[in-house]
Amino acid sequence: MSDENNKYDVFLSYSMKDRDWVGSFVDALRADGIRTCFGMEDFEPGSRWDDELQDALRTSRALVVILSPNNTDNLWTCFEVGAAVAGQKRIISVLTGNLDAHLIPPLLRQYPFFRESSAVAAGRRVAEMVADVRSTERLTSVPVARDV
Repeated sequence: MSDENNKYDVFLSYSMKDRDWVGSFVDALRADGIRTCFGMEDFEPGSRWDDELQDALRTSRALVVILSPNNTDNLWTCFEVGAAVAGQKRIISVLTGNLDAHLIPPLLRQYPFFRESSAVAAGRRVAEMVADVRSTERLTSVPVARDV
């Protein structure tokens, strides 16, 4: 999908209880030029937040799930992961702290994850992954000249 079709590079799925950690993570992503949907402040005033969330997820390159003990059984996390799977999005899971890997929701277990306690280090690592995805998309979407 080209840049014109992607409003965001990353849609974040996280627990509001982890907002401070995720805020530092987002700062690191944005410092590396990654367009990130962090939450309500990214939406137009007066718009329906559920419509905005669905649109943001649909127009993002990747879903990044910040997994902590606060959201391993959250229904919104399951919805967002399901929508990302249906939309064939890249799914990146970041385990924070000492979260037991056995607590990862079953749908997410089929995707590789990494563990990072530092929000900034995690943000830089995800930024590199997303930059790689953008580069690959540009290479595959370049029209090929053909002899006529």
